[in-house]
Amino acid sequence: MKLIILLFVLLSMIIISSCTDKIVSECDEDLTTGASTFSSIQAEIFDKHCATSGCHAGNQPAGALLLTGDNVYNNLVGKSSNQVSMNLVEPGDSKNSYLIKKLLGEGTSLMPPLGKLPDDYINNVSEWIDNGANND
Repeated sequence: MKLIILLFVLLSMIIISSCTDKIVSECDEDLTTGASTFSSIQAEIFDKHCATSGCHAGNQPAGALLLTGDNVYNNLVGKSSNQVSMNLVEPGDSKNSYLIKKLLGEGTSLMPPLGKLPDDYINNVSEWIDNGANND
């Protein structure tokens, strides 16, 4: 009888552990789907961390860069920075995009000013830029 109970417990543990691995991997895939598209970057980064803080919103946005509304893409891609002689977003070249330098604090003040964004967010922006900075 003890052997049957032990086998039942062991089998249950194997089944539960295999289900847990599948659930975790499916969730991980869902978190990254579409993460490097302009619309996802707008919703998850610009709207939540740049505009809602009041910095890049309203009538007088910081750096004259408005990151709300329908013109965000046009305000970023191929547009010159008013602080340095480089484009905010240089399609296909995140290393030469001022937006990435600001997000990393490389040679300039860090944005957002309250602390660096998670690396995953910055990587998504870099990937979007390197893939041509398309407007979806």
